[in-house]
Amino acid sequence: MLTIDRIIHNFTYPAAMRPLFFDIETTGFDRNRTILYMIGCIYPEGDNGHFVQWFNDDGVSEKEILQAFGQLLAREDWTLVTFNGESFDIPYLVHHGRLNDMDLPMEDMASLDLYRIMRPFQQLYRLRHGGQKYWERFLGIYREDIYNGGELIDVYRSYLHRKEEKDLHDLLLHNGEDLLGMTRLMALLPYHDLMEGHYDLRDIEIIDLDQADLYASSPYRDQTEESEVENLPADPGTGEAGIRVPCVHFQGQLEKDLPRPLEIGRGQGLFSGRDRDIHLYIPILTGEMKHFYKKYRNYYYLPQEDRAIHKSVGQFVDSDHRQQAKAVNCYMKETGLFLPLPVARKHYGFQIEASASYGTLPRFRRDYESDQEYIQCQKLLFRQDAILADYVHDMSQHIFMDYLEYVNGSQAGSEPDQEAADCNESGQTLEKTGRNQSSELREDGRKEKLADKRLEN
Repeated sequence: MLTIDRIIHNFTYPAAMRPLFFDIETTGFDRNRTILYMIGCIYPEGDNGHFVQWFNDDGVSEKEILQAFGQLLAREDWTLVTFNGESFDIPYLVHHGRLNDMDLPMEDMASLDLYRIMRPFQQLYRLRHGGQKYWERFLGIYREDIYNGGELIDVYRSYLHRKEEKDLHDLLLHNGEDLLGMTRLMALLPYHDLMEGHYDLRDIEIIDLDQADLYASSPYRDQTEESEVENLPADPGTGEAGIRVPCVHFQGQLEKDLPRPLEIGRGQGLFSGRDRDIHLYIPILTGEMKHFYKKYRNYYYLPQEDRAIHKSVGQFVDSDHRQQAKAVNCYMKETGLFLPLPVARKHYGFQIEASASYGTLPRFRRDYESDQEYIQCQKLLFRQDAILADYVHDMSQHIFMDYLEYVNGSQAGSEPDQEAADCNESGQTLEKTGRNQSSELREDGRKEKLADKRLEN
């Protein structure tokens, strides 16, 4: 086993965690038919960062690599930071640990998977690929490394045969740039805060907004990599310029800057984020709405007053002026200002919970057949911060999901994104090549140095 060790000066990381960044290199996806040939790590040590790579330089050092990594895991209560590690790296290492009679308790450790965090925003920003290199380019980071994981299998095989320094350099460079790239991708964490509603509401006001602005959108465009970003259809919506719409304007602030501005509108609202500032504009509906009681059998309907009352009170109303309520007329009416409610759902990685705190407020509809529900504007705005924060978070997610449904519906038949290909940036090549060559790699390693050893698989 070859060990590469060095110090990273001026290493910074979130104060709330002790991150262990790691990335593995294997001869394919299939953990039952491939071998591990490298683990690279970066972690805090004192005031600096410690960079280490364990390399399977003879084809039979997998167990030594796993032992070294296991010792590091046991040193501290780490938060494991990966890119698609929860789907690939962690299960792979746990499985190969068992094959080598080792217990790597990684599945019980805190984990931060940058791929999973950014997956919804890949859709929102319309990046064609969600691999690590593409998010690095999103941040303006470009690599020296020119290979993907699948191509490096041949490079690794070549190294085992010839021990050429260039092959070793290319293998270590790819893994090293993956590691350093992950530390830089921590700049994307404000998107996670946005997803989780981790921001402070600073102000609320009622303003007039041009109706056309409610259909605005300005997702990311990388002009230097146009082939990697999908072309979006124009969204005509139903907004008309010049028509002013009263809206509630919620203003919030994130702890750290968004790397790129984001503006998404879909009629029921407009979300805008730039630097630390976020803005949500929700149109106010003025008029009459109905609140429908659930247990209509417990109510009387009063035709002359066009409302329902509970039987405990309705029993004192003359029987000629009351009738048994039905589901369609068991309501009370209110006139005033209303805000739309988001619908509980999960879509494209975004999620709205059905049990949100504002769900305790009375809900209104235009009529019995209507699916869209509303709440009274004043009753929401005068509630405590937690309820307002839940509403702002859920309406933001609602706008994102509506926008993605529109865009994906307009681009039906576009090339699907492959998770494994994105994260390993190798697609079918890695899987196919790994299956064909893993047995050869084992044999090469045996012949080269340790003929008396057997690779445990």
